Amino acid sequence: MPTNMRTQAQRLDDLQSILCEDYGQDFDLAEVTEIADWLGRFYTALIKLAVQRRVAEHEAAKGGKS
Repeated sequence: MPTNMRTQAQRLDDLQSILCEDYGQDFDLAEVTEIADWLGRFYTALIKLAVQRRVAEHEAAKGGKS
């Protein structure tokens, strides 16, 4: 198994363990994969918003110095 696939499988196992510990039920692999996908998209959206905010702050500061 390639390293990337092993890493992804380990991350899914880790997430499955966390969900089991925190919510007291076993989620199947399909559910864990769906949750991981949702978390990835949420993280990506947060990063995009943070970048947009930094750009806006930079532009505002640049405009105030002119």
